[in-house]
Amino acid sequence: MTMNPARDLLVTGLRNAHGTEVQARGLMERQCDRLGDYPAVQTKLRQHLAETIQQLRRFEQCLAACGETASAIKDTLMSALANLTAIGHAAAEDEILKNAFANQAFENYEIAAYKSLLTLCEQAGMAGLQEPLAAIARGRTAHGRLVRRPCRRSHAELSREKISRAPQRGVGIDVTASAAASGSSGKRPMRLSDRARDKADRCSMPVGQDAGSYRNPSGPPRNGN
Repeated sequence: MTMNPARDLLVTGLRNAHGTEVQARGLMERQCDRLGDYPAVQTKLRQHLAETIQQLRRFEQCLAACGETASAIKDTLMSALANLTAIGHAAAEDEILKNAFANQAFENYEIAAYKSLLTLCEQAGMAGLQEPLAAIARGRTAHGRLVRRPCRRSHAELSREKISRAPQRGVGIDVTASAAASGSSGKRPMRLSDRARDKADRCSMPVGQDAGSYRNPSGPPRNGN
């Protein structure tokens, strides 16, 4: 801690931002490895990954200008969190959609955090950091607009593509097969009302009476009787 609270808060924010970029790098590396079926998404994500690596270097330069370094503990924890998040998404059937939603939310969080760093930079009297921090904010804002503008369209396209790739599962009963099975036996399929009436007839049938020859007086003739 120093006598300049604004500077201390700025350093903390820079370390947090560096950890956030470490998490983003880990997430995108795992996602790129699993996007072989979506080459267009994979290409854009690789471009974003390259940009994230540049952002990491800029934050390290900002920290060095303050006479500080990144927090190894925070970076390790954020990297582990990225791995856990990637594992959780990989186990989901809609992995590609979860990744798209998470990446957009992550981008908006970064934009808000980096704009706040610009304000802290002014209050801390670190004028030399304004230009690199402004470049970081501009890069993230531009990419954020690129993400938000087509987000509805791209998410809808991903949803449709995911559905088209999903295996078709049978739903309900195969009516054709059931009809064929009932036709091969030469008997009409028994409906629920038939089953209920049959059960009632058996309950009212006299003891020792043959089920095939018995006719319930209250019901229609059965078995030709």
